[in-house]
Amino acid sequence: MPFGVIAGRVVGGVDVRQYGSGSTGTTNVLRTVGRRAAVAVLLLDMGKSVVAVLLARLLTDSAGVEVATALAAIAGHIWPVFAGFRGGKGISVGWPSPTSVNYRSRSSCPKKF
Repeated sequence: MPFGVIAGRVVGGVDVRQYGSGSTGTTNVLRTVGRRAAVAVLLLDMGKSVVAVLLARLLTDSAGVEVATALAAIAGHIWPVFAGFRGGKGISVGWPSPTSVNYRSRSSCPKKF
């Protein structure tokens, strides 16, 4: 679900992919539509990956499935089917994904970015 595209259309009446970097991510929404929409996009994108991993955890006992789900959420954000395979850069989805899989990875993720 490309929340940047949705926010751009609902709040600003524009397709954010036609402005700035052409990305659907938080930074381009901030430039194109404004701060409130960008914060909403950031939180929704982060939540998208966390919910996906937590659902995988509830439905299976496999860490491999959780990791695959996290990677699928990141790939779906970067190449969204419903937005012509033009999405964000994957940062807001990618950062919380390993944290959801293993809480110990939380401290190392920002350092590597």
